[in-house]
Amino acid sequence: MKKTVFLFLFLPCFASAFFNLFPEPDHEISIGPSFSLISQGKKIGYSFNFDLSLTDSFGSDLFYFTPSINLKQLRINNQVFTGFQTEFTVWLTVNIGGGWGYLWGDSQSSIIHLFTGLPIPLEFDPPFDYFHTFYLEPYGRLLFFDEKLYYEFGLLIKMSSFDL
Repeated sequence: MKKTVFLFLFLPCFASAFFNLFPEPDHEISIGPSFSLISQGKKIGYSFNFDLSLTDSFGSDLFYFTPSINLKQLRINNQVFTGFQTEFTVWLTVNIGGGWGYLWGDSQSSIIHLFTGLPIPLEFDPPFDYFHTFYLEPYGRLLFFDEKLYYEFGLLIKMSSFDL
C-alpha cells in the first residue's frame, strides 16, 4: 500500500518532466467541486469538497503559487466530519503542496495534509464569460487528523479563468 501511495503522489512529478501539458497560469482563479475516497487502515469512506484557488507568480520568475480554501465533508467509519482546509501548492505543471484546516463532527480536530495533483485540460468551454477552461485534476492527499493518518484519492473538476 505504501508503494502505491508513493507512486500516486510522485508519479505526476516525473510525468511533467517529460511533457509540457500547458502553460503556467498567472493571476488566475479556479473553482470547482471534488469527490474522493478516503481510507484509514481497513476503513473506507468518501469526501465531498468545494475548492476556490488563486494561481499567481507573486513576483517570482521561477514558480507559480496557488493558495486555496477547500470546504470539506468527510464520511468514514459511520462518522461525519465537516470543515475547511487551507492549502498552498506550487504549480510545476503538477500541483504539489500542503495545508492546514479544521474538521468538526463526532470529534473535533485540526487537520494537516500533503497534496499532489495533475491538472488535465478538457476540450470544451465553461458557460460563463469569466472562465475559459474546464479541467480535471486527479489528486492524492495524506491527511493527519484525529490522531490518525488517512489517505485521500480524488478528482477535482474545475473551471478556470486561464487558458490551458
